[in-house]
Amino acid sequence: MVIGGGLLGLEAANALKQLGLETQVVEFAPNLMAVQLDNGGAAMLREKIVALGVGVHTSKATTAIVREADGLRLNFADGGALRTDMVVFSAGIRPQDALARGCALQVGERGGIHIDGQCRTSDPDVLAIGECALWDNKIYGLVAPGYQMARIAAATLAGEDACFSGADMSTKLKLLGVDVASFGDAQGRTPGCQSYQWTDGPQQIYKKIVVSQDGKALLGGVLVGDASDYATLLQMMLNGIGAAAASGESDPARAGGSRAEGARRRGAAGQRADLLLP
Repeated sequence: MVIGGGLLGLEAANALKQLGLETQVVEFAPNLMAVQLDNGGAAMLREKIVALGVGVHTSKATTAIVREADGLRLNFADGGALRTDMVVFSAGIRPQDALARGCALQVGERGGIHIDGQCRTSDPDVLAIGECALWDNKIYGLVAPGYQMARIAAATLAGEDACFSGADMSTKLKLLGVDVASFGDAQGRTPGCQSYQWTDGPQQIYKKIVVSQDGKALLGGVLVGDASDYATLLQMMLNGIGAAAASGESDPARAGGSRAEGARRRGAAGQRADLLLP
C-alpha cells in the first residue's frame, strides 16, 4: 500500500509492482498527480494504471493504521478500510523551519520560511533557499527550484540585480510504463485563458494545451499516454511561439480552433492526431 498519489508515490508503486507485489495507491486529493495534471489527464492516468493491475483509491484521508494478527489495516475518514502487509509513505514534504522559528523569523501557517524575490527572510540579513523556503505561499519539493534559488541568493549576496519569480515545474516521465508530461499552466488558471483537449479513448491518450485569451501565447499543457510532442510544445511555450506563428494563420484563435477540430476528426478515424500545434 502506497500512501500518496503524486510523482514519488506513483514511482514507489511502480517499484513495488516490479517486485511482483500486489500494489494499491491511496491519495487524499480527488486526483492522482493533482499538482501536475488536470481532471481529464488524471482520469486517463488512473484508467491506465488500474488497467495495469494497480488499485487506486482517491479522496481518502487515512486516520489510523492498526496492526492486526494478519497484517495492517488502514482506516479512512469516510468509514472505509483497507488491509495490507506493508505501507509506504510518499505524502509530500514538511519544511524543516525549527531554526527559523527559534530566531523569530516569519514562517508560513503550515510551515516554511517566508522569503522575497531576493531570497531574503523577514530579517534582511538572513537568506533561505530550497525546501525550507516559502515563496508566494509555495514550497517547492524539487531540486531544480532550489538550484534556481541558490543562484538568486548568490546574486543577492554579490549585490547583483536578480529576482526569483517562481520555478518551471514542467515534467516528463514514465509512470508504470505510462508516458506523462505536464508543462506551464497545465491547470488553465491564467485569467481569460482557453484550452483545447483531445482524447483517444481506445488508445488511452489524452492531450490538452492552454493558450492565452487572444490565442497568441501557448501557456501550458498536459500529455498522458503519448508525450512525443512534449519537447516541441515546451520550447514553443518558453520561446513565446503561439498558434498563429506555428500554423501561419493570421487569426491565432481560428488557427487553434481549426487545428483542434482537425485533430478530433483524425482521432475519430483512428489515425494519429497531433495536438493542435504542429
